[in-house]
Amino acid sequence: MFLENKYTKWYNNIVQNARARVNDGYIENHHIIPKSLGGPDSIENIVALTAKEHFICHLLLTKMVAGIMKYKMHKAALMMSTRHGPGQSRYNVTSRTYNMLKESLPNVPARTREKMSVAQRQRFDTSSGTFLGKVHSEETRLKMSEKASRPKSSKWKDSASANRKGREAPNKGIPHTNETKQKISQSVSGEKNGFFGKHHSDEQRQKKREEKLASPKKVCYYCKAEVDAMNFGRWHGEKCKHK
Repeated sequence: MFLENKYTKWYNNIVQNARARVNDGYIENHHIIPKSLGGPDSIENIVALTAKEHFICHLLLTKMVAGIMKYKMHKAALMMSTRHGPGQSRYNVTSRTYNMLKESLPNVPARTREKMSVAQRQRFDTSSGTFLGKVHSEETRLKMSEKASRPKSSKWKDSASANRKGREAPNKGIPHTNETKQKISQSVSGEKNGFFGKHHSDEQRQKKREEKLASPKKVCYYCKAEVDAMNFGRWHGEKCKHK
């Protein structure tokens, strides 16, 4: 599967060194043979790496395979450089590394990508107990909505805040100039807004009103009020004044 080159040798060295040490700091589990390439989800195929080692290994994997596998490994490395979640302390890549991944992404024909998509969907059929082709009940949707609208714990907020550090917007904390403020104001409520000077017709207003009334309602478990999902998350549930 892996090509015999220096990148494969470096990759194996990182894996072997990681297996031989005890790391008490932050670690991320890495599949030695990636799951997208058919690697098993077993202990023997998983190694604990630091965030930097994890990203380096995915960079090396892009040079250790060929064909459609090379495309998959490039996509995986790009995802690692852009996607983060609570509890993850991913290695922050430089703009140069990100640009290199984007420019060197192999060109895969649309027909081949469609075959990949079909193969991926076939892995998750209803016979395996997954949710393909099913629909959540109204009761389940309400439970999911209530859970999502609950106030986040301090632990979750601290974890999310720590994860965002080091990757905020480059101009964070820098006040806008008067010229920029004017442009923002015009784009929101001024002549540059596409709806500036226009009004919804009575027919459109009635249609929106009917859509609002027909939207699924939720019952607050404190004040028993029946409201739409938006107002529920804002004024009811755990935020209800009758709690």
